[in-house]
Amino acid sequence: MITKLLNYRPLQLALTTLIILGAVICVFTPNYLLFKIGASFANQIMLLYLAMGLFFLVLKQPKLTFTSFACCGVLCMFLKLYSNWEWPIPINPDETVEVAVEVAHFNVTASNDDYQSTIEAILASDADVVSLQEVTPDWHPYLQEFLKETYPHSTSMVRFDPYGLAIYSKSEILTVDTFFFEKIPNLHVSVESRKKDMPISIVSSYTNPPLSQNTVIKLQEHMKVIAAYVQKINEPVITLGEYHAPPWFEEVRMLMQNGQLLDSRSRANQGLDNLFQYPIDYIFYSEQLKCSDFQIVGGPSTNHLGIQAAYEFNLDFKNAQAAIQ
Repeated sequence: MITKLLNYRPLQLALTTLIILGAVICVFTPNYLLFKIGASFANQIMLLYLAMGLFFLVLKQPKLTFTSFACCGVLCMFLKLYSNWEWPIPINPDETVEVAVEVAHFNVTASNDDYQSTIEAILASDADVVSLQEVTPDWHPYLQEFLKETYPHSTSMVRFDPYGLAIYSKSEILTVDTFFFEKIPNLHVSVESRKKDMPISIVSSYTNPPLSQNTVIKLQEHMKVIAAYVQKINEPVITLGEYHAPPWFEEVRMLMQNGQLLDSRSRANQGLDNLFQYPIDYIFYSEQLKCSDFQIVGGPSTNHLGIQAAYEFNLDFKNAQAAIQ
């Protein structure tokens, strides 16, 4: 019965069109909320196409089988390109990595106001610089009290809304700057790296999730502001925050391309969890640096409390710059 139904040419044509259209929308997503929501499930759509291809293969439907497998392959390559920009290069255990800075990023509300576990996770990360978001007047006293010994240098923008930001550092904070997108603050600090004569810039940003057509446009505009600001920084820069978009969305790709940034997740081991969810928090870095490690930090109440990464200075970039000069 199903085979006879699928042999009906108008139905075959309709199914083929829908399959191709779904892949096209994931790759070339129109700037509308409904299409954005659909494209955010690109991982699941890719797996659906794989299952459909197997299903049509069993039913001996060559055209639908080829279309499903072809679209699955296209989505697979597309997601590979934008979710994991390069294959992680195995580190030689005998090779000494000279870490310049280790950075961790947390949204303190991810623990559902579990102050103790969040503080413990921050301290356990042992990062040189810690970026915190959604820092409210309730959280700020706890952070100040329990982090001041390990992180004596800090700067905070405490707010009642989700836009509160804070940066805690083991080394001296050399400069502090704030730039705004509308009323949303973005925090920029320059900190001493482990090599005292080579500072590194840290830019922390929090964007609104795209919950309406207006916020979709606002998210793109905010990302453009961040990219334009980062592009003007001469020293090595690390840009981090919650951008509320999967890595294959135009907003994230634009930030990386215009800001000339790389994704730290390229150093991560990609597990099966990435097939069913996408990240909204990122740590990007400029070409003057090289990411040597990336980890997802979990806690008792959540398996994703924050992220952290370690960086060394990119000697290949320095040598290339010296040759040009």
